Amino acid sequence: MAEVQKVSGSITGLRLCKEATRGTIPATVGSQEWFEMEPNSYADFGGELVLLSRSPINPSRQRKKGVVTDLNAAGGFNQDVTFWNMRDVWESLFFAKRHSLHEVKEPTIAVSSNTSTVTLASHGIVVGDIVLGEDFVGAEANNGEKLVTAAATNTFTYAGGATVSSKIVGSQFRRIGHNWDGSGRLAIAATSGSLPELVKSVGADLNSFGLRKGDWVYLNGFTAKENNGFCRIAEDPTATKLIFDKTGGGTTSSLGTAGGTTEMKTEAAAADRNIYFGDAIKNVSALTDQFLSQSWTVERTLGKSVTDTGAATQSEELIGAFFNEFNMQIPQADKVAADVTLVASKHQVFNGKNAAGSQSRPNGARSLRSGVKTPKKPKTAPAFNTSLDVARMKMAIVRPTQDGRANRAAPTPLFGYITEMNLNINNNMTPDKAVGVLGAFDVSAGEFQVGGSITAYFSTVDAIEAITENEDVTLDVILGVKAQGVDRVMLWDMPLIALGNGRLNVTQGEAITIPLENSAAEYEPFGHTFLLMEFPFLPSDWRDFV
Repeated sequence: MAEVQKVSGSITGLRLCKEATRGTIPATVGSQEWFEMEPNSYADFGGELVLLSRSPINPSRQRKKGVVTDLNAAGGFNQDVTFWNMRDVWESLFFAKRHSLHEVKEPTIAVSSNTSTVTLASHGIVVGDIVLGEDFVGAEANNGEKLVTAAATNTFTYAGGATVSSKIVGSQFRRIGHNWDGSGRLAIAATSGSLPELVKSVGADLNSFGLRKGDWVYLNGFTAKENNGFCRIAEDPTATKLIFDKTGGGTTSSLGTAGGTTEMKTEAAAADRNIYFGDAIKNVSALTDQFLSQSWTVERTLGKSVTDTGAATQSEELIGAFFNEFNMQIPQADKVAADVTLVASKHQVFNGKNAAGSQSRPNGARSLRSGVKTPKKPKTAPAFNTSLDVARMKMAIVRPTQDGRANRAAPTPLFGYITEMNLNINNNMTPDKAVGVLGAFDVSAGEFQVGGSITAYFSTVDAIEAITENEDVTLDVILGVKAQGVDRVMLWDMPLIALGNGRLNVTQGEAITIPLENSAAEYEPFGHTFLLMEFPFLPSDWRDFV
């Protein structure tokens, strides 16, 4: 076997495994959770050794050989943002558990009289729920949006579907909404000076779905255009009411312009109206049961050291790693991408020569881990296109009084179009050092910070006045793309931000632009600084109501 003289960076790979305890992955292969990432490039990945030289005073004026005194383990990578490829790590970035409204994995399905019945104990699905079937291979008719027509403790039924004799590995149903059909009624109550309300008169209780204040929903099926679209829940749901403090405004144009200030309208109760849900992830207090502190082993493969195709693969690992920073870029005429960094306790390498598990020194060389679970690949999905897939980017003063009307849920945006945007989330992780430890024995989280910058086209002085008067400002961004034949949407919400900069860029022959720095803070009514909503399915006309 000839030795390889060099390794191309193009054949490297990156995967992550959730650790059972700090620095240790589960010993049982079946308990391991490995996830494959999609890096475009790397930044400062690996272990940086700190060398301290001896410099005694002597006539030769020469140093003595130094020693390694510390190890800084960290890693960074850039990857395109898709609906799927960060899904398994959002919880670790936010230090919070995902809030998901019912998933039914690998169900058993039986078909009769053109209806499919799903069998699974305590599924939580009720009549009128809208579910999304996914990853049914060989029984594709079970994929897509389905309306539940009957439900019992261990079963639920929907129209259509294909015969399934056994469970299909990886298949699932996800509750994505609810339909108020002939037996249900929904109305909109909108009064000047008050926030708009979704009111249930007949049918499923609005507080039975697990929705929380601060979450977003998507309404569909109302006669008035302004009453459809994305709405943020302002207060804890009750059985008969959802109160909204941010709404779509009934606009059909991009980025919240032209009509995006239209408030919801009062509309009488009627049937065949829908509400769609998404998964919610937000930063939470460390004292709540939603708090999650998850460490990772991060492995970068480095090719083979010899030409034998059966030889072990070289690699390096970051041990006890935590997600530190996420910086998402939304430039014009490009794709949405993000820089991700991690801070770790240790770094080790595998040279593909020693026996698996052997360790010859603190940063010892050993072969690639053996007996590990094959990593889960992210579902195929396109990157978000910044020309077509940014459906809304709305920055506005928090419910200002406009034209004599108070408590507006769809205020005038501070700008119409932007040239670029950056969004930064930072956990301020710090490695914990100690005597007798090369590297760190743990990593501690600091303050959760969210901020960024926007460069917008100038049209009015409202944004400058908002900075000068230190107005309470809110920002939300909606990205949507079709993946696996389904419209999927990500919504990023900062309920409360402060603005800075605002010095106009004026150049002859060019449009005036205004750079804005934004710093998010805790919005006390909700108790969080930042929230991400993932809608795995929305009706195909959702862009008409952003």
